[in-house]
Amino acid sequence: MRVIGALMFFPDNYIMKEFIPSYSIGHFINEPANPTERYIDSNNERSTSKKQLIIYKKFQSLLADHFAENKNADFYASHLNMTQHHLNTVIKNITGKTTTQVIRARNILEAKRLLTFSDHTVSEIAATLNFFDGSYFTKLFKMETGMTPVAFKSTISGKYQKS
Repeated sequence: MRVIGALMFFPDNYIMKEFIPSYSIGHFINEPANPTERYIDSNNERSTSKKQLIIYKKFQSLLADHFAENKNADFYASHLNMTQHHLNTVIKNITGKTTTQVIRARNILEAKRLLTFSDHTVSEIAATLNFFDGSYFTKLFKMETGMTPVAFKSTISGKYQKS
């Protein structure tokens, strides 16, 4: 088998690509024609297409609109007209986290905001975020932050009172 090397120019670096003549034309059809059609995250070397970035942006927009309703990944996938598996693959490729982890992180962020800037009880905040079981909310919050919502609220209020 003969290997032919080709040097492709990208800004700031050169990439050596090998072409093997025995490949079918179908192999090259899936390759982007323009090097700028690929976005490469320099931290983890994952390659992300523009289409995946668009899907991620749409997911983020939907999440911003519906996070308080405590919807699951299937809800977002159906609104984006794709399977839950495909959405999870896209989100994991971009963020390194599953769709459920991203949704949970957004809910916890909102819970922290409400605990910090409101006088609501933990039960009221859990209900606001559509967690109908306050103990599940507390368990989830502790799993994500390492402390209970009450401990978090007292820690944060202590920091603001000292200032």
